[in-house]
Amino acid sequence: MDLATVRQIVNASPHGVVIRMVDGTRLRLPHRECVTLGPPLEDRPPDAPHRNMFVAADDEGFHFIDAGDVANVGTDTLTGVFAVVGSAFNDILRGSNT
Repeated sequence: MDLATVRQIVNASPHGVVIRMVDGTRLRLPHRECVTLGPPLEDRPPDAPHRNMFVAADDEGFHFIDAGDVANVGTDTLTGVFAVVGSAFNDILRGSNT
């Protein structure tokens, strides 16, 4: 994923994001202020090196991440659910993260 896309998703998610890396690692960032991104390309001096890195902080500490190693950025919240009702049929519910 490119740094501009990471920036767009993080800035649009004030209540935090989950960053999923290509190796399956998930970083839960509770607030967008837990991510530090460099300036956009258009705001950098022409002689400045292009860095595709950013810093994220979670409960485990700080992570220096190459945006190319990010598989997905999104929210990990479930909204609009007001009640959960079971059934009398002994159902089995299955799901995945993919």
